[in-house]
Amino acid sequence: MTLEQQRDHIRQLARSKCQRKHPDLFDKMICVGPGSEKGFGPPCDECLAETERKYKAKRAEAHGRELSPKEATEVRKRLGLK
Repeated sequence: MTLEQQRDHIRQLARSKCQRKHPDLFDKMICVGPGSEKGFGPPCDECLAETERKYKAKRAEAHGRELSPKEATEVRKRLGLK
């Protein structure tokens, strides 16, 4: 998975989280900040930051060593990757 694909995956996870967290505001949402796409629309920066933090925490468990095939499969499942 390339870095760009990873960012897109995190944005998709954050978008679904944002939609669940802010259902009444989701369609009207205007987000401004470095995490927002062109300055407008969901996910909000808070949901994006929280999702990135959780994603990085899950990946940190395997940092610094090579994973066995079983561990790699388990990590992919937890991250929602195919």
